[in-house]
Amino acid sequence: MILGLLLYIAVFALVSPLLGRTVPALFCCHYKARTGEPCPFCGLTGDMRRYLTTGGNAEHTNPAFPELAKLYLIILAARTVFTMASLKSGMKSIPWLDAAFHLVLLSTAFLG
Repeated sequence: MILGLLLYIAVFALVSPLLGRTVPALFCCHYKARTGEPCPFCGLTGDMRRYLTTGGNAEHTNPAFPELAKLYLIILAARTVFTMASLKSGMKSIPWLDAAFHLVLLSTAFLG
């Protein structure tokens, strides 16, 4: 299920220009519209689209995007490996291994 969500994020970033022209109210930042200041997530969809279409050779509008993109790729790879391993073996220890991996990943993200 999580793997599907991660893949959806990538697909959504690629189809967002079409959806933005079709339903513009869906793609406005309501926080920015009310305060005039960008929210912490402003620009992430466009940054992901540029990253996927240029292979990572584009300017980013959100300064947190490079770190978030690295984390996204690590989690996508790990989720793929854990999903394949659980489908092959049917082991019940895979969710615990998965949870431990994400706990280590989160602790390294916060510690440094």
